[in-house]
Amino acid sequence: MWSTFALGVALGALFLYLPGCMALRGLGMPLVASVGCAPFLALLAYGALAMGLELVGIPASWGSLFAPVVGLSVAITGGAWLWRRRCGHRGRAGAGVALGHPQPKVDWAAVALYLVVGMALGCAVFLGSLGSPDASVQEYDNVHHLGSIRGFLETGRWSSLSVSLYPTEADGAFAPWPSASFYPSAWHCLAAMMAEAAKAEVAVALNASLFLLSFVVFPLSMLMLLRMLFPSRPLVALLGSCCVLVLPSFPWAFLTFGPLYPNLASYAAMPAVAACFLGAFAPDVPRLGRIAWAALFALGLASLALLQPNAVFSVGVLLLPFCIMRSAQAERFLRVPDRWRPWARVALGVAFAAVALGLWTALYMAPFMQGVVTHAWGSFTGLFQALANVALLAFPRSPALPLSAALVALGAAWTLWHRRYLWLSASYLVVCLMYVVCARVDGPLRFFLTGFWYTDVYRITAMAAVFAVPLLALGLYSAARGLGRLMEAASRLTGGSGPSGRWAPLVAGAAFLALACFPSFNVTGYGQVTTATGEVTGLLRRAYVEPTSQSYDEGEQAFVEEAMALLPEGAVVANDPNDGSAFAYGLDGLNVMYRYLSGYGGSGESSASRAIRERLDDVGTDEEVREALRQTGVRYVLLLDQGPDQASQPHLWTYRPEQWPGLNGIGDGTPGFEKVLSRGDMRLYRVTALDEEG
Repeated sequence: MWSTFALGVALGALFLYLPGCMALRGLGMPLVASVGCAPFLALLAYGALAMGLELVGIPASWGSLFAPVVGLSVAITGGAWLWRRRCGHRGRAGAGVALGHPQPKVDWAAVALYLVVGMALGCAVFLGSLGSPDASVQEYDNVHHLGSIRGFLETGRWSSLSVSLYPTEADGAFAPWPSASFYPSAWHCLAAMMAEAAKAEVAVALNASLFLLSFVVFPLSMLMLLRMLFPSRPLVALLGSCCVLVLPSFPWAFLTFGPLYPNLASYAAMPAVAACFLGAFAPDVPRLGRIAWAALFALGLASLALLQPNAVFSVGVLLLPFCIMRSAQAERFLRVPDRWRPWARVALGVAFAAVALGLWTALYMAPFMQGVVTHAWGSFTGLFQALANVALLAFPRSPALPLSAALVALGAAWTLWHRRYLWLSASYLVVCLMYVVCARVDGPLRFFLTGFWYTDVYRITAMAAVFAVPLLALGLYSAARGLGRLMEAASRLTGGSGPSGRWAPLVAGAAFLALACFPSFNVTGYGQVTTATGEVTGLLRRAYVEPTSQSYDEGEQAFVEEAMALLPEGAVVANDPNDGSAFAYGLDGLNVMYRYLSGYGGSGESSASRAIRERLDDVGTDEEVREALRQTGVRYVLLLDQGPDQASQPHLWTYRPEQWPGLNGIGDGTPGFEKVLSRGDMRLYRVTALDEEG
């Protein structure tokens, strides 16, 4: 199975990087920009093409998505070559100027370094914690993710326009409510492509996509941002390879909480999208290069919208201080007396901030956003504790990180000295303020500042981690330079026999990475010391491996697979989804009736669904229940925690026993049911009450 996982990763890398890199390199983009932008361009292309195929009635598959996108890339590359030949030059459209080119050796070395560090950490920590490549997080959001990928593969409809856990016409007959709706699913398309091409189980393909996004796409995306920010300081980008994956809030927390996989994909691409915006304003870039960067930025925003739209707002938060700074600098184009220029700068900056605030407010008040911005997560700590958490980077699912926090502070101090980069610190302070509000405040201010992220502290702190990486890299760069001076001074004092200062970056980077990735350990007489890597490893193991977190454990999955071998093709099975059977559709393809975990009892639920949930155990005497079975086609019942102790078994947090008396009341002697399969507290029953009707 690990070989299938590796094949999935390789094919996913091909899907994400081949079309974009081919087209961008053909258009003259430098290496770092090509590998940084290729994934979000590919995801946009696959997501948009999947919607188009559904509209014209053509089934989607990995081939029907990949082949046209590669064909378009070949056409773009060939067209660019012909244009350059006709114009009689080999120019690169000036785009590389923004990255401080030509520095091809540095960029190749940087790409290789980021890949080595990223994949090493991914293998050691992520894969080392899974136990098996088909392990899955059994939390609320993953019911949707697994089920959506399964539905894509079953139907060939991969469009974000009509996502549903009941994707077929036959499924619609027993769906508790009409469920097809828009849901940004570009990442689900990628996972489905990997599953189909590698002939992998849904869970294996899902994990392969997470590995690729977390430990390849995100590091290379951050490399592009760092090269764009510091074109004349490539050492900052090289040292950034030691910083990009050491903060638990991202991507690690998204692998266990939620789990927030589409948001992980969008945040992984976010640094490259922001870098494209900065490229359009870089000095000495010709007009054609600025147009190229602006076009890439627009495509990047569209891609983020098809992954998880809150990343578009995250890019806005990151770039807002930069835009205010650039707006203030526009005073040099105004004809005003010199004594008024400081006031003109202030006025222009305030004007841009006011426009941005107005746009934010308009979107916040828009009717279509109300279901998002008013989603309530409560405050959870006091003001001083929240401030201490910011100072120590002690965000949820992360221990205090004093070394990383000190380097972030050092990087922020560096931007005070080099004020053209001060906006980086401002962006980070803004998101830290959002965290404090999220942690301490309830009510309108919380909704206004953090509502676009569902007022979810995990999404806010993940954004803070992404914003912190450039400051962390700057802090490590400053520390390395200071260490270099000390090493040179020591060398002079020892008559030149000491180590040269040119080794300082290597020493500083290796030392920081070793300390940041050190596992948890015990100190005799004091107790356990929990490190970032130790915390992440523990969370991953609890989420993916430990039985207490598995409402659908290995024994239950084996029982379902055995039951599927006995069921007639297309048989509809009633179930209580909170006993773990909600995952039976996404993971194993069992045709269960109840595939969602919540929403039951509302006005939109069908009367047939309500009758089965509440009174199926009375099928022998209740004609309304029998009619519900006729309408839905339900002829079997699956109970993974049958019996009087069923409530004590692992259930999802959404479990409300009072909603499921019709299923939980069924036993081996209940009239109208025949036991088909039994293992411990697991049962598969056939409904016999309708047998006389044929």
